[in-house]
Parts: sequence; C-alpha cells; structure tokens
Amino acid sequence: MSTSVDLNAYRRFFAEEIQMVSNLRTPGLVDALATVPRERFLPPGPWVVRGDADFMAPLRRTPSDDPRHVYHNVAIGIDPERMLFNGAPGLLSTGIDALGLDVGKRVLHIGTGAGYYTAVMAQTVGHMGHVCGIEVDSNLAKTAAANLATMHGSICARATAARRWTGCSMRSSSMPASRILNHSGCRHLHRAAASTCR
Repeated sequence: MSTSVDLNAYRRFFAEEIQMVSNLRTPGLVDALATVPRERFLPPGPWVVRGDADFMAPLRRTPSDDPRHVYHNVAIGIDPERMLFNGAPGLLSTGIDALGLDVGKRVLHIGTGAGYYTAVMAQTVGHMGHVCGIEVDSNLAKTAAANLATMHGSICARATAARRWTGCSMRSSSMPASRILNHSGCRHLHRAAASTCR
C-alpha cells in the first residue's frame, strides 16, 4: 500500500502528465489535479478501469486496491454495471481547461457523478469561487455530497439531485454561474440553467 508521501508524488506526476497530454493552460487546474485525492471519490478498489485501448474490450480491474492505480489517464468505474465511470482525466480536464477557470469563478457542473471533477473545479476556483454540482441519480448525488464533505472546507462545492431543473443556489441570486460544465448524458441544456451563466 502506498504511503501518503508516495501518493502526493503520484498525484503531482499524474497532474503534470495530464497537463502535458492535454495541453492544459490553467495553472490552478494542474494544482487541483495534484491536490484532490481521486480515490476518495471512488468505491473501494480494486477498480474497474477503461483506457483508450479498451474500446469494445471486456472490463478490466486494477491489480490491487493500492490508490496509486487511480493516478493514470483512465476512466474508473463508479457503477460499472450501469457503465457509469469517473471520466478519463485527460478528456475531462480538457473540457474544464476550456472554461478558463481562475480564482473566484462560479461554476455549474451538470452530471457531477461521485463529485471528483466538481472537487477539482472547486479547488481551481478557490475559496472565493463556488461550484454547484447537479446529478440526476439521487444515490450518486448523495455520494457526491458525502465525498465533497470529506474535503474539510478546503473547497467550496455542493451536489444536489435534480431530475428536472429546479435551480441551483449559487449563494447569491445576483451572482449566477459564470461557467457551466455539462458532463452528463443530456444533449440540451434547460433554458433556466443556461440563463444562470453570464
């Protein structure tokens, strides 16, 4: 089992590798990838993983439950039976990078899953920013809320379940989300959700 010192080194290498592979330009995003513990947002290992070469291949597992196995550019199963995965970091980080996040931004994350990328964005925007995660699966939303709570105030984010748009409190109606990441299966953003972004 890896020690915390080892995991910190794995996280830093992982973040720099994703930065290089995905040409990330948001410095805070790279630091967030090196800081947020991905394993806290996953079920216990060994984990089901999917890489670029796994298209149409059977599911495969990590060799053990050592957390260092999650610090690769692979999607990791949060509910593999339903084909729900914590997305591949290179791909999702490219989308996050395109948002141009910096300190103080307010983000609406649709399709928060277990909360990992919500936490990464919250770490990127810092204490002056805010990230609100929406998840249609109520069990995943509860998991995400619990996972985000483990961050002990180092990030400002929350997750809520919503099958239809009911709004998402960004703590102040005068300060709507400045960015939206749609990481869900929906193809069209509800007009009310889109109007929260200025």
